Amino acid sequence: MSGSLFDEMKRYVGFGPTEEQHLREVAPLLRPHFTAVVTTFYHRIEEHPDALAVIAGGAEQVERLKRTLERWLDEFFTGPWVEAYYENRARIGRMHVRIGLPQHYNFTAMNVIRGELNEIVAQLTDDPAIACQRVEAIDRLLDLELAIMLHTYKEDYAQQLQRRERLATFGEMTSTIAHELRNPLGVIDSSVYLLRGAVGEDARGLRHLEKIRGQVARANRIITSLLDIVRDRPPSRMHSTPGDLAERAAADVLERRGFAVEVAVAEGLPQVLVDPEQMHQVLVNLLDNAVDASGDRGRVRLSARAAGHGVEMVVNDDGPGVEDAVRARLFEPLVTTKDTGVGLGLALCRKVVEAHGGTLRLIDGEALPGAAFAVWLKPA
Repeated sequence: MSGSLFDEMKRYVGFGPTEEQHLREVAPLLRPHFTAVVTTFYHRIEEHPDALAVIAGGAEQVERLKRTLERWLDEFFTGPWVEAYYENRARIGRMHVRIGLPQHYNFTAMNVIRGELNEIVAQLTDDPAIACQRVEAIDRLLDLELAIMLHTYKEDYAQQLQRRERLATFGEMTSTIAHELRNPLGVIDSSVYLLRGAVGEDARGLRHLEKIRGQVARANRIITSLLDIVRDRPPSRMHSTPGDLAERAAADVLERRGFAVEVAVAEGLPQVLVDPEQMHQVLVNLLDNAVDASGDRGRVRLSARAAGHGVEMVVNDDGPGVEDAVRARLFEPLVTTKDTGVGLGLALCRKVVEAHGGTLRLIDGEALPGAAFAVWLKPA
């Protein structure tokens, strides 16, 4: 049969005009109870630390998500159940993938909503036969919702396989290229050193030799970063306070670039068990990117807060943000939004953070309108 993926899904779960009619009829009865359903839903989330961990913004974000879920319920019962409905639901599923929500929580969430709605329908519908029809319509659409969300996880899995293949090829190439380039770079550096004696006090000649040495050093740094991505260098962990990590990274940026980073550290944060040097490089790299994005007169903010039974450090700027087309591959090697960038910094940052058992992700909804990168770390 011809038709879209959404049409195929609807046929598979048996969702059609009859079910649509039942949902529209019961919507006015259920709408006053949406808030109670949402409250129960988030009460269940609070009972599961792993699910709560992906909600990084605390109570304020929970309130926003509650309002979003009420809108979700309203659209659930009113439709229209067409391609635009599918695309909207798929975006929600992709957001779940992006924030790292474990797939099994989708099933748990749907079962919570299913149980609450079916119980309310049974209470508010006098005719048992009509109640059964309405419950069946709700069940079929919830099955359809699950199918859409699981399809987004399938998309992500396919993309992960492609990324792993690219990274495997990247690792093989990196080891070979790094070895082949280090030798000629060493010869160039040695020749520059010898030429300094021949140039003498010629200012113009010395200036050009310094340019050559500077570019050689830059090339060596790129090679080192490439090797760091493919090597496994375990962190040397120490108890560290998020405030000290934030203040030190901000001081580094101020000293090197003359840019004052706004630092906001919540009180009472637990210590984290990290390699101070590695985590310093992560924060400095993220701050340097933020400064580049915001410009000399822009704003960059480094905050630390409690989130999901851990600590989250967020680097946020008021630059143009990250284009949707780049988001999916932002943390892959050689992907960059800078005109002069190589695209190694974010890939290396994520590798370091994940070696500490944490996560690094691009998030939305921060104080400044540009990009926001969140480093989540377990407490010590």
